[in-house]
Amino acid sequence: MAKFLWIITFFLALLIGYSYLYITFPQYLETYNIKALLSLSFFATIFTPFIFKMFLQIKNCLTKKHLYIFILILSLLVAIGINKISLNFPKKTSIEIIATGTQNALSKGTEVWIKYFEIDNKEIALKNFELPPNWELIRETPVSYKMQPSIYRWDGYIKNFASIGFTSHPYSGNVEIAVNGVIQKKIDLYSNNEHLQFTRIEPSKYYSFKSKIAISGFCLFACIILLYLYVVFQHTYKLLKNKGLRYFEQANLPNQPKQGVQEIYILRAVSCLSIVIIHILSSVYTIGADISPFKEMTLQTLQIILMFGTPAFTFMSEFITSYTYKNNIPKHFLKKRFLFIFTPYIVTSILYGVIISLFSESFIGRFITYLGNFEFISFFILVIFQFYIFHIFFVKYIIKRYSTKSIIISTFSINFLYLLNFNLINPPEPNASFIWKHYDLLLLAWIFYFVLGYYGGIYYKEVKYFINKNINLIIFCPVLTALTMLFFHWNNTISILSSKRIDILFYTITVIIVLFYLADVINQRLKKVLIWISSYSIGIYFLQPFFIFISNVTTKYYFSTLRNTFLVEFYILSTFVFTISGSIFVLWVANKWKIGKYMFGKINKIK
Repeated sequence: MAKFLWIITFFLALLIGYSYLYITFPQYLETYNIKALLSLSFFATIFTPFIFKMFLQIKNCLTKKHLYIFILILSLLVAIGINKISLNFPKKTSIEIIATGTQNALSKGTEVWIKYFEIDNKEIALKNFELPPNWELIRETPVSYKMQPSIYRWDGYIKNFASIGFTSHPYSGNVEIAVNGVIQKKIDLYSNNEHLQFTRIEPSKYYSFKSKIAISGFCLFACIILLYLYVVFQHTYKLLKNKGLRYFEQANLPNQPKQGVQEIYILRAVSCLSIVIIHILSSVYTIGADISPFKEMTLQTLQIILMFGTPAFTFMSEFITSYTYKNNIPKHFLKKRFLFIFTPYIVTSILYGVIISLFSESFIGRFITYLGNFEFISFFILVIFQFYIFHIFFVKYIIKRYSTKSIIISTFSINFLYLLNFNLINPPEPNASFIWKHYDLLLLAWIFYFVLGYYGGIYYKEVKYFINKNINLIIFCPVLTALTMLFFHWNNTISILSSKRIDILFYTITVIIVLFYLADVINQRLKKVLIWISSYSIGIYFLQPFFIFISNVTTKYYFSTLRNTFLVEFYILSTFVFTISGSIFVLWVANKWKIGKYMFGKINKIK
């Protein structure tokens, strides 16, 4: 029976893997067949035991009533998906622009100029594509005016619509647009005055058999996630029930002397390294390398997976504060943080502005732009300082008036709705674009991490007990939230590539929880290395932009011959090693002088 269940789980993992790739990365599945096959095999092999274990965890927590509801919801989702009511994903589409060779009686020619081509609000540069026979590139625009009828064909993937802009003038002819072989539009382009004429094309609504299989598998995956999250919620709610901590009354937690929290050191090191890698990956596009669509997709996927680093620092800063001082506010609380955190932030921000301005045509103009656009490095320090100030108000007034449950629920709602607004709504007017660009500088964008950090520090032993007791259930959360996040990103539901994404809120929390657990079970040598890096984390955070900039300029000017081979891989690896080692060395040297820790940060002595 056990073998039979394992076989079923393996094929279920294959189905889920195929469905996820088909709906999230259709171009990848179509273009890279061998890689897609290997990915599916890898997914099924690696995740089969995890999915099997997850099923057991869900099964132990659900009644027959829950299972009946699950089957009903799954059936409805599959029916809805197959009948194309709500699910939408990029579909393989062929668009043919046919210059018919016919014309309006008033027209002086049959010309067809394709001036603009857009897919799902993203402009496609047709000048970079190979021209079909009887088409010419005139002023970077594909044009047909002889040997007609002639066809310009584009093959790709469309989620919502395509927009095509034709030039209409006295010499324009008639054009037809076919989608997947079916004529959808017939347009007379003639006009007395030259202007752009736009037309909107929607992909075929027909779903192939493969699409229906993929939708069914994806609906199954969605239902499993919902069930899993429901079970996780049941366990987590016990933390908030009955004013929060009665859940732990029977745990017999030992009283231990207060000491450094290794989990925070590990989390700080991992978050610091993830931020460095994200910034390196972002700078790859400026070195002049040839980046294929697949490599670009891989780079962006890695960036999204590592986006937990910045919000995790909010959690850590408040965790350390509440764990160390509880609800007391020590003397010189803000003064010490100003000297050792805010002062280095100001110094390094000005130095970085001076350096990048030296490499521009106008030093003064570039430096003024740098200051005016808030291009400061390590901008997140401004948020951290808001929370240091807010911490004083929080412990004096808020926690005394409201329950733990109400504080957590209300701050989550505020954080969620705040990010939701800026993630899904465009600026109402051009003057509001500055607010939409810098809304993450306000504490409202991160306040839930602050609250979790506060209660995590106050109830450290209880939270650690909860994590260790439920780790078999929680361990899957980062994977599921990451897959959900990638799905939203590659389907353009939430397309921003930033830690300001609303789904990062859920992903970061799960990563923090799992890293808390892994800090106790990882190899001791690796733990010592991460703790050592953690002691230099503030200096790495401040200094990493300098070394990335130096590596970027060096690679651009001295290693351009590698652009068609391994330039991207070479750049990422070499820049990472150079940035980490260089930042640690500079911080170590600077801390030999009294003034050094005020310029680049202080080395934390970890006991």
